[in-house]
Amino acid sequence: MDFTIPRTPSLEAVHKALTDYLRHGKVTPTTLPALATVNQSVAGALAGVNDLHAVPGAQRRALRLDIYLASEVAARLVKNKQLPDKLNAAPVTK
Repeated sequence: MDFTIPRTPSLEAVHKALTDYLRHGKVTPTTLPALATVNQSVAGALAGVNDLHAVPGAQRRALRLDIYLASEVAARLVKNKQLPDKLNAAPVTK
């Protein structure tokens, strides 16, 4: 299935790209940009937040979904050794 994220992706398109990766395990040209977009969304939503109880319920649910997608996709990319070499950090040695 070919899926293209528009230049300014909607959050729905980003969620679909990441969900497709989690379902099928296939990295597409949209997987990493979608992961970056959802990561930026999480970072922006958490900027200046000291207590999650201060985040309104609907926004907190959306934030939880974004955190879940980002963490699961990142973990699966690492586990399946599907990260591009430039993103795969070398181990730190002392």
